[in-house]
Amino acid sequence: MDSGTSQDTPSKIDLLRNFLGNHENGRKIFVFSIIFNLIIYWLVFLVFIFRQNGLSSSFVNDFYNTYIDAVENFLVDPSTMYQEEGIPVDQLWVYRNLPSGIFYYLPFYFIPDEFTLNLIVFSLLLFIWNLGSCYLIIKIAKHEWFREMAGGSIFSNPYLLASCYMFAIMHVVEYFHGQTDVICGFFILGGVYFHINKKEPYSYLMWSLAITFKVTSVLFIIMFIFKKDMRKFVNNVYYLAIAQIPNIIMWVMWPRLFTDFISINIDIGAELARLGYGGSAIAGVGSTGTFSVFLFQTFSVPLIAGTLGTMLVAIPLHMFIFSKAGDALSLFDKLMVVSLLIIVCIPTFWAIHVFIFLGANLLWIGSRSKVFGKVSKVMVFIPSISFFLWFINPLNGPLMIAILIATDFLILKRLKLLKQEEMNIKGK
Repeated sequence: MDSGTSQDTPSKIDLLRNFLGNHENGRKIFVFSIIFNLIIYWLVFLVFIFRQNGLSSSFVNDFYNTYIDAVENFLVDPSTMYQEEGIPVDQLWVYRNLPSGIFYYLPFYFIPDEFTLNLIVFSLLLFIWNLGSCYLIIKIAKHEWFREMAGGSIFSNPYLLASCYMFAIMHVVEYFHGQTDVICGFFILGGVYFHINKKEPYSYLMWSLAITFKVTSVLFIIMFIFKKDMRKFVNNVYYLAIAQIPNIIMWVMWPRLFTDFISINIDIGAELARLGYGGSAIAGVGSTGTFSVFLFQTFSVPLIAGTLGTMLVAIPLHMFIFSKAGDALSLFDKLMVVSLLIIVCIPTFWAIHVFIFLGANLLWIGSRSKVFGKVSKVMVFIPSISFFLWFINPLNGPLMIAILIATDFLILKRLKLLKQEEMNIKGK
């Protein structure tokens, strides 16, 4: 009798799972995560900055030393946007985004920098962009298409997924540096939203806007845009091009911007590799999982050769895998693989850039996959998205390539099993 009662009593893990899986509890956790993000990550950290810097904008960060300086150059002579006269390249404070991205920073140039007011306003807007990403995460997770493929874990709770996004510790760094990774991530999620609503051309419009804020997200387009249906392909390219009209106009008006954009990204990538930037004092922010950087730092393989070699092997290979996998890989499976490709292939990808695909990959964790089980998802998710294993430079390069290879192995193994099952059914 006692034994039966003991068996019927839920364990503490079951109670926790039931609590976190409940939507009402999820809403409360989500509200707390918003308050926590605003007060701890935004307000408290900015107060710390004020105390350290005497309420001035004299400290070093991307917002002032990269973006506001680039705006100042643009206002004097647009063709010099990518130039930092007198500043050595190894200080890395050079604008490297697409030229049209400067217009987002332009209004903040005219906000006074006393008491770092312009950074405060900018980072507060980042908080609002974060809320927009949470809205999209919840909207996607509540969509009928997603609910049909949602796993039975607690992470199928839309509010818990959004809470995980808001609790991510690297928001602190994003607010401090006045970066735009979370804005890029918002547009990536927007593309996912349109994709599941069968409005695919708008996905490429959104993903093209994402490139404006972080050009590294271009791999999302490369890996998804090619279609057997030529009409679909042309239509998608049309919507993709719409968002790039401002950049095209700027390149035509000031051709130097195009050559500077290419050269500065190559120069900075090479300089980061030379400095071993992931081993610096800001390891978690500067660490890169790029395989070419590891090859450069460990075996002195030229960075450009290593980067091109990695891309020329990895990108076509995964295009082939995607084409063979078909429906066996869900949209979120593919998004996760592309995220790993970005980490492995892009030399200037740092830990903070994980915000580009954090929202999409949280949805991957909450969905059911034909290829990835719970254990394999955790093994992929923790190193690449958690932020905490980016401190083991220079080993994070081999770690990320090992995760990508293991992921490919799981996909190919599963495809083989599915093909065998199909043959068995036909044999019957």
